[in-house]
Amino acid sequence: MTTLNENTNEVQANYEFLLELDAKIQKISERLDTIQMAVDPNFCRDEAVCISPLTKREQEVFLSLYTSSENSLSTYKDIARKTGLSDTMVETYVTNLIMKGIPVLKTYRNNRTYLRLDEKYRATQAKNDLLKLNEAIAENMF
Repeated sequence: MTTLNENTNEVQANYEFLLELDAKIQKISERLDTIQMAVDPNFCRDEAVCISPLTKREQEVFLSLYTSSENSLSTYKDIARKTGLSDTMVETYVTNLIMKGIPVLKTYRNNRTYLRLDEKYRATQAKNDLLKLNEAIAENMF
């Protein structure tokens, strides 16, 4: 029984040591990020908010998705009607958005593809600050 208690105590001590070590590593990581941001203004640790700049057409497609109601799903054809682009071009631009880090979610029903932006992303990101959308594009679309 004594051996079991000693082993339990040793495991607990190791666990506490690992927790302390993890906290120290986290602090070092934060300090490295601070240094990296000072050296490279384009550095971005949080990939969720690191989006490559969008082209004018990508901005139009993004705005179409962004302005859809939260519970609404859009098809490529819906976006094509709003933007004046062909369905094929809309598919290409949606793929570009996804590759640039925009969380476009696809749902498949009855052989059709439905698109929407991730709701968490929509709720936490401000379109003008994050993507630097061209105001003229926004005015023309709405």
